[in-house]
Amino acid sequence: MGALIAAGSFLVISDFSAGAAGRAEGGGFIAALIALGALALAGLSVLLPPVGLVALAGIVYLGLARRDRAARKYEGLRTLR
Repeated sequence: MGALIAAGSFLVISDFSAGAAGRAEGGGFIAALIALGALALAGLSVLLPPVGLVALAGIVYLGLARRDRAARKYEGLRTLR
């Protein structure tokens, strides 16, 4: 179960970081901040287990919000031929 959650989290966060790096010139710095945040979150979740559940809820929310925003991106556009 943990491997499935880790894989899903990786997909959401990698999509998030790729989008952020594409908009900024300092993509390496953004990736380093995300990695540092992940390490801090891992340490906190070992010490305080509810932190991991809150982080999981945040990642699920982020994934659903990005999917919803991607679906609405081209809403209302149509091709005129």
